[in-house]
Amino acid sequence: MALRFKVFIWLILLMAGLPASADSKRFVETSIGVGFHQIKIGDNRPVKTTSEYLSLSLGYQLKYTLAIMGSFKFWNTERMGSDEDNNEYAFNDFNFTGLSTGIDAQLFLPFLTQGPYIKAGHHCWTAYVRNTINIFNHTGCSKLVGLGMLLKTGSNHSVFTEVLITRFKKVESWMLVIGGRF
Repeated sequence: MALRFKVFIWLILLMAGLPASADSKRFVETSIGVGFHQIKIGDNRPVKTTSEYLSLSLGYQLKYTLAIMGSFKFWNTERMGSDEDNNEYAFNDFNFTGLSTGIDAQLFLPFLTQGPYIKAGHHCWTAYVRNTINIFNHTGCSKLVGLGMLLKTGSNHSVFTEVLITRFKKVESWMLVIGGRF
């Protein structure tokens, strides 16, 4: 795990130093969203929760069709009120906190630098789940896939929305995200 994390950090730093040509350019991407998480406890029905999602990426647009990026992602649930106010809190909900770093690739369809795209990546993470029967604190690496739409709003600015799917060992997750590229 530590070796993979170091490799991802080095790749991100290398991307920052890549020279920009006329057909390619560096960019920074920030996004916020909501994460939907589900964990199965034994043979019982799955329990679910939602979280805030934040991401910061440093990327490189290659030609017109492909972008690669290194990203840092953060998920967190925050509960309001006390446990006494909600009797079902301990049985039907859990708290999820996760942090990851990874490499993603975007392929634009129909081969333009804006419009619909597919995203595939690999991220290494650490996640903490509490308030369930199966409390865990794990690290690992997972695939990340998604679909999105990027629209240019200026010569160097774009906005996007995407849906991402990944898995944190026992926790299945998907995210609905909006963001900007600069």
